[in-house]
Amino acid sequence: MDDVTLADALRLAVSILRDVALSRNTPAGVELDEATAVRYFAAADRLADSLVDEHEPGSQMSNEAIPTIESLTAAARTGVTIIQPGGQTTRIHGASAAVGNSVIDVLYDAEKGTFSWVVDGFNRTVDWVRRFLDNRRR
Repeated sequence: MDDVTLADALRLAVSILRDVALSRNTPAGVELDEATAVRYFAAADRLADSLVDEHEPGSQMSNEAIPTIESLTAAARTGVTIIQPGGQTTRIHGASAAVGNSVIDVLYDAEKGTFSWVVDGFNRTVDWVRRFLDNRRR
């Protein structure tokens, strides 16, 4: 697959490592103890850090820059208004946040009053996202 860059492959590996660490289970179903889960998080962070240009200003996030579940849900509820070329407007209920090398998208279904959480293109539960954000603050 020539269209997969090294950065794409690393992002997928980071996502899988974080998912394993958060679920405390490998894809084969092996349960992880706390120490092993921490090593998976550390490995994911090390790979994610390799994607960041260390000389780029602002490449390291402070804890204050990491959003909360509450701020993301509020932003998704508010949404954005898109103005089409003809002047018509469309309201989209959703928000995105970059956290390190990951992107969190949250979509709000106003009719159902439900949220959908997506991290790096993978559907996640709100608890998974909360643990992910908490881990990034450590």
